[in-house]
Amino acid sequence: MDDLIRLAAFNWLNDQKDLQGDVLPRKLLESGFTFQNQRVHVIGPQGIFTPYMMNLPLSITTSPKSKYPDKPIKEGVFEYSYRGSDLYHRDNVGLRDCMKLQKPLIYFIGIDPGWYFPSFPVFTIHDDPSRLIFTVQADQQSVLSQP
Repeated sequence: MDDLIRLAAFNWLNDQKDLQGDVLPRKLLESGFTFQNQRVHVIGPQGIFTPYMMNLPLSITTSPKSKYPDKPIKEGVFEYSYRGSDLYHRDNVGLRDCMKLQKPLIYFIGIDPGWYFPSFPVFTIHDDPSRLIFTVQADQQSVLSQP
């Protein structure tokens, strides 16, 4: 079911970008879309977000005024912070599992308060527990050229 929801989320985001442009309002992302008569939210209150009907995270988010040191390290490659410092927090384990299973994610990059650039698909490609950082790589077509 996770893979079907991921695909539906990517398609929905493509439709929203066609309708509204590359940067989308948080309220739209919070309301999400309908999948098999269930509401799927694509962004949540925490950075690593797993909708209730999924087993693995669907999205990661960096807010414009984040307390975490998330940052681009080269074009299309980002450092993304663990949730807190617990290596075994379910969100951190979820991102690690996405990496092992090569599951694509959505990366919502905060541009201005309440406005996000959705980059997708992105993949977790490295886990650095000593620094509490994941490395995430965007598909070439989803790279934000200028925030």
